[in-house]
Amino acid sequence: MKNSNFSFHDVAVSIEPRIVRVESADALKAFLNGRGMEAAKELSRELHEEYRRRFDKELDITRNSLAMEIYMHVLVQKIALALKKITGERGLVKRVLRSTAVIDCGEKIEDTNRFAWDFLSIFMKKDNR
Repeated sequence: MKNSNFSFHDVAVSIEPRIVRVESADALKAFLNGRGMEAAKELSRELHEEYRRRFDKELDITRNSLAMEIYMHVLVQKIALALKKITGERGLVKRVLRSTAVIDCGEKIEDTNRFAWDFLSIFMKKDNR
């Protein structure tokens, strides 16, 4: 990621007001590998803490919603990479790979998809830490 300004377990992240961008590269996949959603929750907690340190306020995205968005982007990217081997990089596969390269996680005012991650996160075990 060109404008990375934070790293957690070698996962490149850019933190700006109301937006956290996570590079979906090998480091993120390695961090999630074997621990899945639990690792995504750990990353979400760390991103919230770093956001609070930088801006002296809370990121207005629940930890579970942020974890869900990160985890699901990586999952969809893995599926697209598998399909790429069969169909090549064209059409929907190409669009999905481009869209999942950097995971843009914004507060509701910045992210028109926030409602989807908020909805999906209600099915997760609550993370009150």
